[in-house]
Amino acid sequence: MLRQRELKLYQWMASYLPVLLIRLGIDEQTAFARKPDHQLAALQEKIAVTPQLTFNGAKILELDGRHPADEILQASLRAIHAALS
Repeated sequence: MLRQRELKLYQWMASYLPVLLIRLGIDEQTAFARKPDHQLAALQEKIAVTPQLTFNGAKILELDGRHPADEILQASLRAIHAALS
């Protein structure tokens, strides 16, 4: 049920073309450490599927979720500023 709901949400989001999409990639060990209440198999599935989402060809900034939070924030802010300029 949750996967179906998430799929519908992703499909709805993908029907719009955003100016910029920031995708935070993460490995399963880091994801599980951050969300120990989630089943590992569900996290693995999300990790496998997320890179395949194209959002109608939108510009996608790929960031590594294992990097320090401040580094991710600064890279995100630079990309947002550039996209809106």
